[in-house]
Amino acid sequence: MRLTIDTNLYYCDQRGATALFAPRVKAPVPLPGAILELKFDRLMPLWMRELVRRFDIRQQSISKYCYCVDAAVFNTFEKI
Repeated sequence: MRLTIDTNLYYCDQRGATALFAPRVKAPVPLPGAILELKFDRLMPLWMRELVRRFDIRQQSISKYCYCVDAAVFNTFEKI
């Protein structure tokens, strides 16, 4: 199982790069809060279930990669 909290997303725009590892500037992706990622096999552990219940956390699917691509290409951010 794994619990991850993401509060700082960044992207590095590689369009037009001439070298694979050329230095690039990282740009922040604004988040209205944090992304809590819970991963587990089969059943959610009781302590995770209690965490979700206690903090009234709602489930929503999000791709952090796609969120960053939208920020880089379209300068738009999905409301999460």
